[in-house]
This record gives sequence, C-alpha cells and structure tokens, in this order.
Amino acid sequence: MGKIQLMDNELATKIAAGEVVERPASVVKELVENALDAGADIITIDIQEGGKTLIRVQDNGEGMDRDDAQLAVERHATSKIKGIRDLFNITTLGFRGEALASIAAVSKLRLTTRTADIIEGTLLECEFSAIKSIRTAGCPIGTTVEVTNLFHNVPARKKYLKAMQAEIAAIADIVARYCLINPDAAFKLVSDGKVLLNAPKTDTVLGKILALYGRDLAKEMIAVSYKGENIAVQGYIGKPYSARAERSHQSFYVNGRYVKSQLLSQALEEAYGTLLFHHRYPVAMLNISVMPSAIDVNVHPAKEIIKFSEEQQVYNAVLSAVSAALEKENISPDVALKATERKFTRKYQLQQDTQILLAEDRKMSDSDYFRETQEMLTADSKRSIGPFYILGQMNKTYILAEVAKGLLIVDQHAAQERLFYEKFMNAYKDKGVTGQKLITPVVVQMTPAEHTILNANRPYLESIGFEIEDYGGNSLIVRSIPFVFERYNKDLMLDLIKELAKVDSKAVDDIKQERIARFIKAGDILSRADMDKLLKALGTADNPFSCPHGRPTMLNITIPELERKFKRTG
Repeated sequence: MGKIQLMDNELATKIAAGEVVERPASVVKELVENALDAGADIITIDIQEGGKTLIRVQDNGEGMDRDDAQLAVERHATSKIKGIRDLFNITTLGFRGEALASIAAVSKLRLTTRTADIIEGTLLECEFSAIKSIRTAGCPIGTTVEVTNLFHNVPARKKYLKAMQAEIAAIADIVARYCLINPDAAFKLVSDGKVLLNAPKTDTVLGKILALYGRDLAKEMIAVSYKGENIAVQGYIGKPYSARAERSHQSFYVNGRYVKSQLLSQALEEAYGTLLFHHRYPVAMLNISVMPSAIDVNVHPAKEIIKFSEEQQVYNAVLSAVSAALEKENISPDVALKATERKFTRKYQLQQDTQILLAEDRKMSDSDYFRETQEMLTADSKRSIGPFYILGQMNKTYILAEVAKGLLIVDQHAAQERLFYEKFMNAYKDKGVTGQKLITPVVVQMTPAEHTILNANRPYLESIGFEIEDYGGNSLIVRSIPFVFERYNKDLMLDLIKELAKVDSKAVDDIKQERIARFIKAGDILSRADMDKLLKALGTADNPFSCPHGRPTMLNITIPELERKFKRTG
C-alpha cells in the first residue's frame, strides 16, 4: 500500500475549520461580519468565560428561511459566490455558509433565524458538523447564533487557548474594530453579565471614536479625505502627541473589511516622519476604497490579510492622504523638522549653560572635590567604579568622568533604570512597594480590551503602589503611582497595560516587574552633585554594569586605547 492516503471527511473538516477558527475571537469576527452582510444595524454579542463556554451573536438582519439555514452549516455552501468571476470581485465581508460550517465543525451550534416575510422562524441545532434537529420556532426577524463547547472535539486547539481575560480582550478588540467602521450600526458586547462595550448608532465615525476611545482622544483626531484614480482614503488620524507605544490603535479597512497590513502601517508612519518620537506609533482609523477586482481577500483563511494588485498605488494614496491631512492642520514633517532645529538650538544652549555651571563648580571646588572622592572610594575596595572625577554631561544622556583607567562614559538613563529597578525589587520583596499620591488624580479612558487587561492585573498593580478606581464605563482614576516613577506621564497607564498584555495574567510577578521597569524614565540635565550621587549609587548596585533590559550602563575607554586612537604609541 502506498504512503499517500486520502483523509477522511471528519479529519478534513476539522483541519479546514482550524484554519478559520483559531480562538473565540475568530468566531465572533465571522459572525459579526455575517450580521453586517445581512444588513443588521443592531448587533449584540454575549460571551461567557472568554467565549470558551458560550458565544451568542444576535442581529436584526434579513435572516434566513428554513432551506437556507440548513444549507448554511454545510461545507462549501455560500450565498456570496455564484461563479469563478465572483471569487475575484467580492464586495461582502464573509461567506455565511463557509463561516458557519467551520464553526459548527468544532462546537455545538444553535441557529435561530427568521425572514420578514415568514411568520415562524427556524431553529437548527448542530453538534460537531452533524445536524441534530431542525424545527419551527418563534423568534424576531434576524439571526441568532449560539456557540457552546468550542473545541471540545479538538482538545489540542482548546489546550492552547489563552487565559480567559486575554480571550475577552481579543473579542473586545475585534468588536471595536467593526464598531468603528460601521457608525450606522449599534454594537453591544456583554461578558459574563457585564457590559464591556455599548456603542449606539452615530452619524459619523468620529462619534464611534468618541464612544470607544473617549473624549480626550476623539478631540485630537484629524479628518482624512482623499480621492485618487480608482482609490479613495477616508477616516481619522491622531495628532502626533496622541501617539501610542504600540500599533494597537491603528485600524485599517479595505472596502469596509478590517485587515492587518504592514504596507498601510508603513505608509501611515512615513507620512508622520519626524513628527513621532522613537517607538511611538500614530493613532489612525482609515478605510481604503478600491475596485474589488484590485484586491485578493482569499490569501488568508480568516481574510485578515489581503493582497493588493497595485501596492505602490495604495501606498502612495495613503501617504498622500495622511500628509495632506496633517498639512491642513499646519502639522507636517517639515514643520516638525524646524521645530526640532529650534529645540536642538535650545538644547545646545542648555548644555552650554550646564557646562558653564560645571566649570564654575570646578573653579570653586576642583581639588577638594577630587581629593574627597578619591579618599572615600579608595577606602572601599568593593566599589565597582573606583575613584572618579566628573567632567560633565553630554546630550542629557551621557555622564563623562575621569577614572584611574581612563575615560568612563555612563549612560544616565540605563544607570537610573538599574538603580530604580533594584530599589523597586528590593522594596517589593521586603515590605511592598509604596505609592505616592498624585496632587491631581488622572482620569484614563480606555478601550474595552484595555480595560479587560487592566482588571486582570489590578491586584498586581495595586500591590506595587498604584491606587486605581473605576470611573464609569471603561474609564478609571489613577490616584497613586509607585514611588519609582517620580511623576505621572499622560500615557503611563495605557503603556503599562500594553506591556502587561504581553504577559499571561498568571505569570510570576518577577516577569511583570521587569515589564514595569521599562517605564522608569531618565533624561534630565543633572548638576554635578546629581551626577556625583548617581555614580556613587551605581557603584554600590548589585549589578552596576547593565540596566534591567541588558543594555550596558557604562563604557570605559582606557588610556592606552586613547593613545592608540591619537597615534601616540607605536
């Protein structure tokens, strides 16, 4: 017998379903897309335990009759494609039959549906692809799909589902994406009886941005409107200072379909250019309208990734659209460059002022300072730095000091991170991290997904000094922060949530603490006394040679190396 065999139908069905249904959020995405294709303008999603035990999506769309309902859970059944030409001219979001068949293959599915011209509806129950019953039932116009026991017959897939809060966050994220692009539809997401998202119909996309992201971000959005040859770009972008630590606030759509696209993200960020700080990404909600024949939505099973036939044209259109919107607000990379030049000039002057101050200090206490430092550090042979003489500070980042071996260059940021981190860790292991009250409490508005992640990590955040209170909906008030932060940055809490989202909520605290340490910032101009204090403290650190992320804190250029550079040695 040969090595190659045909798979049985059950196995083939499970594999096909696995390509479309990766997690509960995949089910929600498919069902929401089907509801929108059916013309629904009221969509309610109800989940339990992150969708692991129940997913219910109810819509008021056109519904199905009995025959269509029965066919909808069969493989290769769809109302969207009649022939090969339709495959490359798709104007809808999903294929109802394709999605339901895949979901039904890995769950127990209950479908209730009715059209406007029929008094009685249809109730169909399906268990792992097998239809168990189909009967008449009373129900409103539209369709309700209930999915239970997801992946019960595929334990390997079920085993790799993430923690409940992570699955809830993923569902909230995909619902929010489709909520944004459909202002004329009302969305409601309920998780274990708690309303996570309730966005009514609005006249504009900006209204949905307000409902999902809050007033603070909505008022900083800039409208984008561009029309080119066979392509249009509409939506909103955020002003540069509203940028986030990740691209999670970037939503791209092609003909109304939410997609993930590196091409679109690159075009967006290229338009901002020098307006953005390093590792900050603009907020954006952009819909690109093109001819259906100019895209291929079938390159990815879940249709999250699409292929453009004219990538350069799309790239240029997004670049032009965003650039024009920024320029209209008198915000452009050219303006930013001039501002940077002005800032650099001022920065240089500040550095000059600092050098003058250091020079004055040196005139006053040069010999006394060096002698005192030598005596103090020589007495302690365990010091890792040894005697030093501070020469000054460069670029508000590097401290230059003379040591016995030559020139010591200390990364001020990395050194302070190391010291704060050890202080933070020692306090946590000892009596716990204390918080410091903010003079003015800060209101933070979040997305449903961000709020879910926060709640999963709330006990941990409170244990390290944060004092947090709910403030209605997906907002909260921050009243205290850990002492190591010194001051509250406007994006601190949102950035922390993004970091904690990368860590399982059950992860050991040490991992979370390392994530928290990323947000201990430095970069101020230091006086000689401050630099002296920093280097002395670094010399007593448990690990003075690197920051918590592994970057070196100091670099030593020896006298022989300097002499070789200046060709003083043969």
